[in-house]
Amino acid sequence: MDISEEPGRTARTPGHYDPGMFGCVQGVDDFAYTLQVPKKSIALVVPSNDRCKSKECPFNAILGNRGFCPAHCRSWYPLVGTRGEDLCGPDFLRYVNDKLRDCDCDQASCKKAGYFPRQAALYIPANGMDVVLGTPNLLSNEKKNRIKEKKGVTVFLYAWHFFREHRELDQDGKWKLNYKRGEKYYDMEGNAYSFPPPRNAPLKFVEDEYFYHHTHPRDRWATENARSKMPSWMLNMLVIDSELAIDQHSKASNESSPKRQSLSRVRIENEMWRARAYHLQKMNKMQADKHREEIAAVEQRHQKRADDIIKQHIEENNNLLSREREIHQQMISIEKDKNEVLLANAKRKYEEISSAKEATILNQQEELSTLWHFYQSNNTLCRTGI
Repeated sequence: MDISEEPGRTARTPGHYDPGMFGCVQGVDDFAYTLQVPKKSIALVVPSNDRCKSKECPFNAILGNRGFCPAHCRSWYPLVGTRGEDLCGPDFLRYVNDKLRDCDCDQASCKKAGYFPRQAALYIPANGMDVVLGTPNLLSNEKKNRIKEKKGVTVFLYAWHFFREHRELDQDGKWKLNYKRGEKYYDMEGNAYSFPPPRNAPLKFVEDEYFYHHTHPRDRWATENARSKMPSWMLNMLVIDSELAIDQHSKASNESSPKRQSLSRVRIENEMWRARAYHLQKMNKMQADKHREEIAAVEQRHQKRADDIIKQHIEENNNLLSREREIHQQMISIEKDKNEVLLANAKRKYEEISSAKEATILNQQEELSTLWHFYQSNNTLCRTGI
């Protein structure tokens, strides 16, 4: 069946409640059929602790439904043709992200996925505008013309438009672009860009990344009521509806006394308050679990920051020690070179002195030899009487 042919997909059915209208409901699909809403929309229901705004309604309101219960209003889910029509989960609905910046793209897949969960769209700097404008089918022609004709027009894109390696989480757990000017960024085909290139894969992010770390809407009550596979809020509605139907039948047939009817109304009222108390207890537990998760996340970030600081100090100390060793080695090398130069100079001077002494000795030997020959000549002349 085409998605647009499913009940409640293209238009909302009028809200109303009649006691006993859920009498044939045996599961989530039956509940959706009774309300004439899409089956996937039931997974988006998040009960609140407030009473439905409809007069004398016995049920609790649900979030994102204008203060009404699912029976009296069917506005908690997006229709076909509006952002979030794929009904990915409560975190992708408008009421959760109402005050956050939307995406400026014109891609149908982005609009079908909904609103990026609990984070505004990322600002695109001026030096990345050429890459964004060059991405086919990303921005509408009207948006492109406004950017070209008028300076100062900004562009914001959801984080799911960028490859995983081109984004990272900051200390608050929010996505940011992992971008540095001058570096190259590549797409699936290996094409190089000066800025992280956008892509058209929001549903891949939803299934492969978001629901890898978060419980899928269809699995939220899978373990809560393993037998009926229905959420507790729905079971409570069925119980209250059944009591109201019995009470109405008793009044219509006049089979019960006023006292019995009064006791029946008391049981219904007790059941309603029991259901609300259960929801309050459950919401308090959810809030406590959420606070514990937030505290754990903060402690984890602080511990990571402390580890990073310690690691940085160790690296700085190691670099300092390495630098000191390098300087020491340089000084040793300089002293060694200096000593070698001094030694070479001393050796050269010694050789020069030695050469001078040898020359002096040779001259003295020549003088002595000359004197010796002169002495011998004179001595010979004396003996011959000349």
